[in-house]
Amino acid sequence: HWFPLMLIFLNLYYIF
Repeated sequence: HWFPLMLIFLNLYYIF
């Protein structure tokens, strides 16, 4: 249940 969260976080980091 933490896979999506990690993905979102990585995406945010990538965007920034």
